[in-house]
Amino acid sequence: MQFLKEIITLFDSYRKGIQSTTNPEKRSNYELFFDGIKDNTFQTDQDAKAYFLARGASTEYYRKLKSRFKQKLIDRLFLIEYKSNAYSDIQRAYFRCHKNWVAVRILFGKGMRNSAQYLAVSTLKKALHFEFTEIVLDLSRLLRLYAATMKGSQKDFGYYDQLVKDHFAILEKVLLAESLYERIVLPYAFSKSDNKITMQLAEEFSEQLQKIDLKIETHSFTVFAYFIHNIRYEISHDPQNLIQSCDTAIQKLRAKPFNLRNQIGSFMLRKFSAHLQLAQYPQAKAASVECDQLITKASINWFKFKQYELIYLIYTKQFDAIPSTFYPVLKNTKLAFRGTGIQETYKLIHAYLYLLNLTKKIPQNLQPSLPHFRLGKFLNETPSFSKDKRGYNIDILVLQILIALARKNYDYIIDRQNALKIYSSRYLKKDEFYRSNCFVNILLHLVTAEFHRVRFLRYAEPDLKKLSAMPLERANQISEFEIIPYEFLLDMVLEMCD
Repeated sequence: MQFLKEIITLFDSYRKGIQSTTNPEKRSNYELFFDGIKDNTFQTDQDAKAYFLARGASTEYYRKLKSRFKQKLIDRLFLIEYKSNAYSDIQRAYFRCHKNWVAVRILFGKGMRNSAQYLAVSTLKKALHFEFTEIVLDLSRLLRLYAATMKGSQKDFGYYDQLVKDHFAILEKVLLAESLYERIVLPYAFSKSDNKITMQLAEEFSEQLQKIDLKIETHSFTVFAYFIHNIRYEISHDPQNLIQSCDTAIQKLRAKPFNLRNQIGSFMLRKFSAHLQLAQYPQAKAASVECDQLITKASINWFKFKQYELIYLIYTKQFDAIPSTFYPVLKNTKLAFRGTGIQETYKLIHAYLYLLNLTKKIPQNLQPSLPHFRLGKFLNETPSFSKDKRGYNIDILVLQILIALARKNYDYIIDRQNALKIYSSRYLKKDEFYRSNCFVNILLHLVTAEFHRVRFLRYAEPDLKKLSAMPLERANQISEFEIIPYEFLLDMVLEMCD
């Protein structure tokens, strides 16, 4: 059902191509299936099955209906025209070239070699221009075969043979960069904890890629190579070099004769994060404006961008702008298809926004309203972050304490006291998470001070001085560790104390 839910979002503007009538009595079962998923009547496979069984269908009929409906949607993918201004020139070329590539292969498979050759030649020109290496390599192989066996042209054979050799070498380097990137990002995607092995790999791979000499540096190689350079600087907590690395990648991508909007947006997003870490808010705002223009709405990068935009609003204390800017993002239906890491991050953000609402930091009379939040549900829906003992799990623990404090649920905080002490001593090391360690230690004084503001300040004074001596812009951590700065959370704690 998840496959059908996601693929059906592609047909928002193509409903007429699937639904032929609005009369419920005349609609086919395919149309009913489409509507059931579209309006969320069918949340699960069991919902859809129960609906059709109630209409007299058998279990076997439903199984066949679902299978055929899935295939119909897949077939309709090839009928979609991507002419909207929402797509860049390279995106439109990507879809067209890949459709043609499949068509060429089908024609060759059917023995229609002249037609296949005609379509392959025109598609190859476009693929060369837009640096679609895999398509260039495959079409060149087919055309080399055609030149040798059908046309008998030495000139054409030599041309396509050279294309095969050149793009095979290019693809090797692209695949290397892609593989190295994936080896780094696999453990890094769900944990922002410092990892010495990952850091060493990032440095090693970054230096390895810098030594590669390419006849043609395609945009794919540039993207993967600079992703690795960026991760290297993120893990080593070097925002200045991260910004320079992004600028270099953006310059290379903008030099291409086509619009690489989304790829450039990926690097602009990293710049946005780095400027936030350095507390360079004017530069962060400028990067934010660029991201808004470059990144496709509801994409993975767009959800990351909105996350950083929220952090920017919080850091600059523009709380009035949060409901209109960010609350609708929490309700975006495509969030459910954007991976566990993104989804859990947004559940964490939702919890922080609930805390800001609970403490009236966000004005209550603004629209739209914050989606309903339940703490128990939140804790159950962040299993990956809960395992990340030195990353986002810190936020989960802190949020439990602060929400309980806002609710005056002191017994809950007392019960969590020993667990928090053990966590602090076991997982929060000075060099890796200095600010987090300071803040957790500050919270540990709440119980000793019996939640009394003056006593709390007195008991926590040594840890308060340590936190003050290490502002966020000097800390060895990326900005997303603190969705709300600890200094601001501390002010909230003091307001909530007796």
